[in-house]
Amino acid sequence: MNLRLRSILPGLAVAALAAIAAPGTASAQSPMQPPVVPSRLESVETAPGFAGWVRSSNRGSPVDVTDGRVIAGRSRTATYFGLLDFDLSAIPAGAHVATVELDMQLSTGRWAGSFGEYSVAILPASLEARWPNIDYDDTRGAQTIDSGGSVAASSIRQQQVADVTRFTFDAAGVAAAARAAGGRLLLRIDGPAAGGVAAWETGDGFQPFWLPVVMRPTLRVVWSPIAPPPPPGSGRLTVGVATDALDYVIDTRLPIADPPVTVLAKFTVDNRTASPLVFTGSPQLFDFIVRDDAGTEVWRWSDGMAWPAVLVQESLQNDTWEFEEVLSIRQRSGRTLPAGDYVLEATMMGSLRGKVAAKAPFTVTVR
Repeated sequence: MNLRLRSILPGLAVAALAAIAAPGTASAQSPMQPPVVPSRLESVETAPGFAGWVRSSNRGSPVDVTDGRVIAGRSRTATYFGLLDFDLSAIPAGAHVATVELDMQLSTGRWAGSFGEYSVAILPASLEARWPNIDYDDTRGAQTIDSGGSVAASSIRQQQVADVTRFTFDAAGVAAAARAAGGRLLLRIDGPAAGGVAAWETGDGFQPFWLPVVMRPTLRVVWSPIAPPPPPGSGRLTVGVATDALDYVIDTRLPIADPPVTVLAKFTVDNRTASPLVFTGSPQLFDFIVRDDAGTEVWRWSDGMAWPAVLVQESLQNDTWEFEEVLSIRQRSGRTLPAGDYVLEATMMGSLRGKVAAKAPFTVTVR
């Protein structure tokens, strides 16, 4: 069984962190002693001037990066292609890229777009090198490298103004394209085959104070400097936890009483051993715990929660469990966490409690 529990948090900070396996009590040969597997969750935004559109009625004109929107689709009078250029040079050339997702915020104005399926494709490095001097004909005639980008939702009509659209890519295709382009990635957004136009924010346009906060197009890349998990039966259990930042800043000057530290955490368990990993216990499969630099528990995700009094059994072999949560962390008194160093611990519960776990350090700065 493959468990993946996730939530979306728009506008993530630039990400960080390595998963550290928990020490456990088993021997070094035991599959319950997970090795250290560094992983990073990078959130890369488009830089100013690197997101825009071209259209058929402006043939010969470069990418429009001044409009504040990325437009894609076909209207009665013109066809639009959205274009995004990302700098992925922070990810080493030899890294193993696990997942790649693109988050874009639909226009915060009154009109967000027509319903239909919108897709994203990767354009060649030769075209990326000419940014922003790429016109409509260049974009339309370009041979795409990978068509792994798929619709973020079944239909745009299910989304409202300022909603976040997510596109999921073939990770290997993105990695290969970025290497070929010297660490950059050029994406083209296509509209529905039946017609329709949608617009997303670039973060570069005028933003009236009464409209929602605009997020820039953001590429979320989970990568590791090591090879992917070994083949089935190789005797390896890997466990990791990643956070979206290393340092969290709390601004006490804002008119918010006791603001929390908001952390996006992803807990991953991958079992490639010859034996299944069996969970037995309540429906609470996992937990997140925060400890201060003295090792004292200051917060627990499950505090105040309740689960049905039933027995659950899950088995994991040659597969992965992923648990993703947005954590709002305060002291148990309800006050903001003091400045200092902390450790986020992710652990399986039930029969695996304390045996399958990982830790990630982070820092809180108070201004």
